[in-house]
Amino acid sequence: MDDSAPGLKDGNAGFGGDDDDDEKDDVSWRDFDSEAYLSKQRLKPGQDAYARNKFNQQSSDDTKPDREVPDTRNHMCKSEHWSSDLPDTSVIITFHNEARSTLFRTIVSVFRMSPDHLIREIILVDDFSENASDGQELEIIKKVKILRNDKRQVVVVVVSVVVVVTAAVKLSVVVVVVSVLVVVAATLSVVVAAAAVVVTAV
Repeated sequence: MDDSAPGLKDGNAGFGGDDDDDEKDDVSWRDFDSEAYLSKQRLKPGQDAYARNKFNQQSSDDTKPDREVPDTRNHMCKSEHWSSDLPDTSVIITFHNEARSTLFRTIVSVFRMSPDHLIREIILVDDFSENASDGQELEIIKKVKILRNDKRQVVVVVVSVVVVVTAAVKLSVVVVVVSVLVVVAATLSVVVAAAAVVVTAV
């Protein structure tokens, strides 16, 4: 890793490059053994579902990762046709002690609701979670990479990663997600299209 991102440990041979995915035995998000991954953090009988994440983890764990989400876009957005000739994107997701179910569901929603050619990679930035394997076990998924900080640095880490990624590879667009989320239809297309206009204007 570049010294400009202190404390970050690259979980793979590299990130942002074209050949990273050829160096590991990838599986698609559809073929990833999500049950095995999620089972390691299942609540035990009598365990407080709100204690770790301050939300109902049991409800989150019971929610399917690929569940259908209502399309809440404005009707004008739904009728918009986005160009297929848009730059690919690095989606950076930061997390700390996140529930495995919400973290995996975020990744799945990015893949499901985004055109595949727009996703260059999903970089998970683990801000020193107690269990490093929460992120590391997801790296087997194609296009997913993990960076782990060796101490809490919060937003500073994200800024450092963006600088390193952008400097290392001439990416057209970098999208930073500072919390877990659920992506609705065309979200990435809208963001990339808007960014492409800005880049062109500059």
